[in-house]
Amino acid sequence: MDEVWQILDKNYVDVSFNHQDWQAIRQQYLSRSYSSKKEAYGAIEEMVAKLGDRYTEFFDPQEFKALNNDISGNLSGVGLELAQNEKTKALTVVAPIQGTPAFKAGILPDDVIVQINGQKTQGMKIDDAVKRILGPVGTNR
Repeated sequence: MDEVWQILDKNYVDVSFNHQDWQAIRQQYLSRSYSSKKEAYGAIEEMVAKLGDRYTEFFDPQEFKALNNDISGNLSGVGLELAQNEKTKALTVVAPIQGTPAFKAGILPDDVIVQINGQKTQGMKIDDAVKRILGPVGTNR
């Protein structure tokens, strides 16, 4: 917990910490006890979210591995840019990428993705939706 706090304290660009009392946040999270790594990771994610900065995120080791796979090109999607409608929480297509399977299938901007492999997407985080859509390059999964 403290290691993540220190990394942010040393490297965060906004010296006001987005007008948060960063020292108090540190004490709040250090005073807790954590019974598992999963619980600690959840608390770290919560702590980082207090900054209110959409560009600052915490990835647990599994999420980080998935991100690296995505970046390295080991996995591929269908070619969609997705967003979550702030009012309805619906998973919405921002745009299909030209030449991709989504584009060829006729998916359009503002289309709503209601299910992925039989699972409803209402309220689903974009990251979770992307994980469900991704598959090995060249497969139908």
